[in-house]
Amino acid sequence: MSFDAIEGGATIHADSEKLTKIKKHVNEEFRNEDENDLAVSRVVDLAVAVGLEENNRSEHSLDGADRTSIGSLDPQGVLKTLIEIRHPEKSGEELVTLLREYYAGGVDIIANDIDNNDYFDYERYL
Repeated sequence: MSFDAIEGGATIHADSEKLTKIKKHVNEEFRNEDENDLAVSRVVDLAVAVGLEENNRSEHSLDGADRTSIGSLDPQGVLKTLIEIRHPEKSGEELVTLLREYYAGGVDIIANDIDNNDYFDYERYL
């Protein structure tokens, strides 16, 4: 199956406290010269990529105030394709659940890095 089979406006929620910490850290570390913050959807892409790389899935938060449309994530389709390849037997809705779980797992990893080391060691993922 594929993400193309999804109907409606699926969203992804974050643990608000963890996502706020990550957005602040990422934007301080990688601030553009024009002082614009990175789009939240790019921070979400980063967390999904980390969750996928570490094969870390976590229960997805439904109570987070930070909500992002799945349609705005992964504009090149790389992360979604990787999830489809890793889980070819899953339906579109199951793929959305997996995306949410990889995202939550990545958020946990990044937030823990920031808590424990005062930085996110992004170079280990390059």
